[in-house]
Amino acid sequence: MGKNKRNKSSKAKKTDSAFQKKKVKVGKKLAKFSETKISIKTRKILLPTQHGQKDDQQVFKGKCISEYIVGSKHTNCNQRAQNILNMQEMLSNNVSLIVANAGSLIERLGILIQDPEDNVRQVAMVLTRTVMNQIKSDDLIPFIEVFITQLSSAMLHINKGVQKTSINALYCLLQNHISVTMKSSTPFLSSLVTLLSTNSSKNSTKEYFKVLAMILRFYGKSEAPNFFGMPSLKAKTRVSNSCTFV
Repeated sequence: MGKNKRNKSSKAKKTDSAFQKKKVKVGKKLAKFSETKISIKTRKILLPTQHGQKDDQQVFKGKCISEYIVGSKHTNCNQRAQNILNMQEMLSNNVSLIVANAGSLIERLGILIQDPEDNVRQVAMVLTRTVMNQIKSDDLIPFIEVFITQLSSAMLHINKGVQKTSINALYCLLQNHISVTMKSSTPFLSSLVTLLSTNSSKNSTKEYFKVLAMILRFYGKSEAPNFFGMPSLKAKTRVSNSCTFV
């Protein structure tokens, strides 16, 4: 009987070993009970750019175009202006680079023409002319509505300098891509009329009328659309051919 009791007690100790406290040596950590070890393997996936070429293939003064676009957001106005000038030099006579980055470029230009600093807006206009003179209308179509919306907003800006720069940018757009621009003309025409009715400066009014003159020349003798709920205007008004933008 004594032996049977001993055997039973030894079996109980063996079966209950999972509940016994494990001894740990000093300096070593005890592994957690029922711990699952997970190892993850990762691999890099390289995707080609939308236009089939890397942005960093073309570098100017040690930077690619995307870095200059980021630099144009710098908090220092002189740094912003310098990055814009570098972009302008890089994009001169470089249509392929303009087309490859048209979306980010045009969206950024729409913001830069509303910059509070005069020097930044001036160089932004130089860059705007460089881009608009080279890009084709077909390549501009996907981005023109966003740009026109930005121009319309800039025309109604509280800063008179921003208003004037927006008119300059609109004139540049009309000069190079008038047919495509007039298809999305409702927003900026509405802003233009509002601006004309509230602006009292003779010099500024002259610039606005130069833009209107170009629009009337575009319509020619046909009837202009009734955008503002007013009687439709027939473009029979004589517009001086000497009306050029300075």
